Amino acid sequence: MIIIRTSSSPIFFNVPIVLVSGAIASYGLMRPKVGAAMIGIGIVVSLLSPLVATGMELVLLRSSLAIQAFIVFVLNIVGIVLASSATFIIFDFRREDEKK
Repeated sequence: MIIIRTSSSPIFFNVPIVLVSGAIASYGLMRPKVGAAMIGIGIVVSLLSPLVATGMELVLLRSSLAIQAFIVFVLNIVGIVLASSATFIIFDFRREDEKK
């Protein structure tokens, strides 16, 4: 069995991906011409991988790795929310009643 070891700090390399995908998703919500596919791709890239890794590690009974993968998943959600919030603020995206 070949074991491929990735970076010792996957969170460091994951942060730019999460921030960009959160910004693209929120930008896609503001600009309908961007399309729903961009939103879906951005979210899937940042959330699906750690969630699948969590499930696989739970099936293989590796609880410590499952916890690490789940922490990456939670951090990705937080990163998407922060990047989306920053994008909405930068583009001054508010509800219609607040703009008046």
